[in-house]
Amino acid sequence: MIATLLAGSEPRAAAPATWSSGIVASPYGAFGALAPAFAHGAEHTLVDLGFGQFTFSRTWWDEVRAMDLAAALASYARPLLAMAGTDDDLVAPAASAALACAAASQDATVMEFAGADHIFNVLGPGTDVSAAVIETTVDWFAERLLRTGAQIAEGAR
Repeated sequence: MIATLLAGSEPRAAAPATWSSGIVASPYGAFGALAPAFAHGAEHTLVDLGFGQFTFSRTWWDEVRAMDLAAALASYARPLLAMAGTDDDLVAPAASAALACAAASQDATVMEFAGADHIFNVLGPGTDVSAAVIETTVDWFAERLLRTGAQIAEGAR
C-alpha cells in the first residue's frame, strides 16, 4: 500500500515494484478478517500471523479503509512491477493485475510465481522461491532504471 501511494504522489518514483500487493476487490482488502473486531468497537486487535503476533490499531484500520489505491495510481505513467504468488491466500494474484491496470503506465509488468504463497514460501510449505523473486526484481529494476536514466539524459539535451 505504501509503495502504491508513494508511486502515485512522488514524481521521483522512477519504477516501483510490489510483492504480494495490489488492489483488492473486497471492501476491506486483505484485512477483511479484522473487520469483526473493529465493528464491535475495539481500539486494537491482536492477530496471530503464524510466525508472530501483530497488533493493529483502529486508527490504522480507519486509514486503510479510506485509501483509494486505484485513484493514487490513475496518473502514474512510469514503469511498474507487480509480483504475486499463485497460492497467495491473503492477497490474491488478481490484486496485482488490478494494480497494474489502475496505473496509466504503458510499462506495467505483472509476474506470478506458481505455487508461491504471500511470502513466496519463505517459511514453507513448498519450494522457497524468494531468490527467484529477488533476482527477477533486480533484473527488472536494472533494465527499467537504465532505460529511464537514458530517457532523462536524452530529455536534458
